[in-house]
Amino acid sequence: MTVEANEAASAVTYKETFSLGRFLRTNATQLGILAVFFALWGLFIASAPNTFL
Repeated sequence: MTVEANEAASAVTYKETFSLGRFLRTNATQLGILAVFFALWGLFIASAPNTFL
């Protein structure tokens, strides 16, 4: 009884190029939360600069 095994096909690997649009779409929620944080932080600094700086 013989077993004939075919060689497994090698996985095709390729490096995906960087796309700013894809990055922004992928991380839109996190970037939005970060923007709100900095906006509120800026508002607090403008209101009481001696406290936050």
